[in-house]
Amino acid sequence: MSLRRYLLSTLLGLLALLLLISALAGYSESRHELEEVFDAQLAQHAKVLRASLAPAIERQAGLLAIESWHNNIDVDEHGDENEAWERDALGHAYENKIAFQLWSAEGKLQARSDSAPFTPFSDFVAGYSEMVHGEHTWRVFTLSNASGGWIQVGHRDDVRGELSAEIALQTIWPALLLMPVMALVILLSLRHALKPLKTLTRTLGERSPSELAPLPVDTVPEEVQPLVRGFNALMARLEEAFQQQKRFIADAAHELKTPLAALQIHTENALAEDGEARAAALLHVKEGIVRTNRLVEQLLLLSRLEHLRQPGPQQSAPKATLELGQATRQLFAELTVLAERRQQRLLLECPVPQTISGNELVLRALLRNLLDNALRYSPAGSDVSVQIFRDDSALCWRVCDQGPGISTDQQEQVFEPFFRELGNEATGSGLGLAIAREAAMQLGASISLSSNSPSGLCVSVRWST
Repeated sequence: MSLRRYLLSTLLGLLALLLLISALAGYSESRHELEEVFDAQLAQHAKVLRASLAPAIERQAGLLAIESWHNNIDVDEHGDENEAWERDALGHAYENKIAFQLWSAEGKLQARSDSAPFTPFSDFVAGYSEMVHGEHTWRVFTLSNASGGWIQVGHRDDVRGELSAEIALQTIWPALLLMPVMALVILLSLRHALKPLKTLTRTLGERSPSELAPLPVDTVPEEVQPLVRGFNALMARLEEAFQQQKRFIADAAHELKTPLAALQIHTENALAEDGEARAAALLHVKEGIVRTNRLVEQLLLLSRLEHLRQPGPQQSAPKATLELGQATRQLFAELTVLAERRQQRLLLECPVPQTISGNELVLRALLRNLLDNALRYSPAGSDVSVQIFRDDSALCWRVCDQGPGISTDQQEQVFEPFFRELGNEATGSGLGLAIAREAAMQLGASISLSSNSPSGLCVSVRWST
């Protein structure tokens, strides 16, 4: 829908509606005021007739008839035809629409205008009334005189209606003539008001797909500024997402280069050797495939978690109530093979069930990577323990191992993707803690490291309560 068309049609429609209401109100008010004037004239005419007709009636033996004006003139060459037929020096055509009657106390008609009927206009009751005579309704004023007789003066309804219509038309015509001018003013005003939006649209159309700089806010109308700010915020998020994807691709390419080169070398050795040497080379190939496969899985998992950080309508997974002890036991079952291979034990301490609300995929990614790290960095024959408890301020899930631990000055760096502590012989991709921190953030939890006694590392995930 066009905003300009909508505003133009709405404003012009409201203008026309207001004009119509104003005309109707003006017509009604003018009609009311004219009724008051006409009623006053009726009363005044009746009083004048009462004072002036008595001598004439005494001298008149029969019925006194007052002749009204009858047009019998020609249209003036230079005059207005309609006005010429309505009036001349002897009177006006409206005389036929104004009439009076004078009645005696005995109910005898003593005087009348020739436009009045021979029967009473209305009952002989002092005041105003409306009566139908012939094809017209008459507004009648009745007044008594000193002899007990009655004077009735009437106006025909078309006199009042014609004057009211003339006044209403005189009110409407100037406004109708101004309508095109007002429409032009509104159109030009809308064009001027919407000019910044056209400029903004042209600016966006000329941008390249890689240009994500914010749009200027001060040059657009105040009402559009929230939209522009929202658009700029979206551009900032897109810029962050693009940079994140660039870093991910660069890191993935760098990390995959080494294992793929090693696989190529071991494959070439296996093809060149025989017997035990070939078997050893193939074993190295298998180990390389396993490490590469784990690296790819973790890369994809990290990418998916980052993608879910700000989910869209089709990406968000419904939250559920998750029990930490049950989720931990399920992961113990999955990691049993890795633990038994290194003769390690997985221990769980969870006195009572503890639940959180969150995405099951994210929770599994968090707990699995922490457990997997603890098993890989712990020596053979050691224990990996998990404690789930609630203190005064938080619900805590803590895993402790008996490995070499992490020095205090590197405990923050290990959460960066692909960071591995120097001198550590355990195989890994350096993504486990990065995945864990991303998952913890999405679950509304915090993650921290501490030293285990006598050796090892404890990782704590805390949900504030």
